[in-house]
Amino acid sequence: MTRGVIGYKIPTHLRNRADKLVSLILKVAREQGMCMPGNKVLIFNAEQEGKKGESVNFKLLEIESE
Repeated sequence: MTRGVIGYKIPTHLRNRADKLVSLILKVAREQGMCMPGNKVLIFNAEQEGKKGESVNFKLLEIESE
């Protein structure tokens, strides 16, 4: 079992496409052997990042087979 953290910062102008971008990142991660079907990945994003009233959302996804 391996654990680790790899961060990807999504530019503000792409945030309205975040779900599509996350799917692409997970696809590339599978192709590079960084994860495999059945693994779980934690996605989190901040709204109002660095400002008063900042909130953080978490999403736990299970890697599916292609």
